[in-house]
Amino acid sequence: MEKLLLEDKSLKRTRYRPASILAGSDRWTSYWPVCGPGVWMLRKFKRLDRFQATVLADSGSLKKGGTPPSNPFFDACDAFVASLEELVSVYEQRYAVFRHRLLGFVMTELPARKAARQVQSFDDLLTQLSGALDGPSGQVLAEKIRSDYPAVLIDEFQDTDPVQYRIFWKIYQCSGQPMFMVGDPKQAIYSFRGADVFTYLGARQDAECGYTLDQNWRSTPDPRQRDQPALRAPGGYGRISAGRDCVSEGPAGAPGQALPDRERRRRSSTGHVDAGPGRIRETDT
Repeated sequence: MEKLLLEDKSLKRTRYRPASILAGSDRWTSYWPVCGPGVWMLRKFKRLDRFQATVLADSGSLKKGGTPPSNPFFDACDAFVASLEELVSVYEQRYAVFRHRLLGFVMTELPARKAARQVQSFDDLLTQLSGALDGPSGQVLAEKIRSDYPAVLIDEFQDTDPVQYRIFWKIYQCSGQPMFMVGDPKQAIYSFRGADVFTYLGARQDAECGYTLDQNWRSTPDPRQRDQPALRAPGGYGRISAGRDCVSEGPAGAPGQALPDRERRRRSSTGHVDAGPGRIRETDT
């Protein structure tokens, strides 16, 4: 097959490059004894289509007016690929059935095992409380919670999931007792734990009043600039040098005094790391 493909004059060499043909032939002969004619063969051999009769006859493989090379091996590759595709389809269907049965087993077995061991997960607490609020004693339970917690403030509300919000809503809606929700949808980062930013957006629509802070009250510009020099405008610093035996230039924690000057470092260090733009170098003094 290798010789036939290399010597054929009708094939486009943009698709059937000699190097690719040789590499494909080597892979075929090496994979077949190991994998056999199965799904793993198809996964290992990425260029099996180059040996298919239908691909060889495609306009993308042939020069204009060319005739594709013919050999029973190429027809066998067509049949092989068709059989593998059918087999993969069967595998996918069986895998879907397996997953469905596995999920059913877990949904039944996990609660039974947790009950036998008398353990609960955080999600169990939420779902059971939500179910209790929907039950015949739900109003009594809600009144008891409201009496213990006359007001509630939920911080980081953007990380709340639908079950959590539903619990708070069922307890405090139409009760006349305040419920404050504080959050920022731009900081919603816990979707992998079930948090749903759309819960936040829906709660914002449900709220009687909404307020937005238009000023940062966490800090003021002056302390930020003094205590965190790394946040200052770029361009104010040159080379940074770190000595092994550093001697502080000032009291502990003094801003900007963590590193000794060049002369002090030269006298007190047995060696130092000199980090300049684009390089780092260790020298002895």
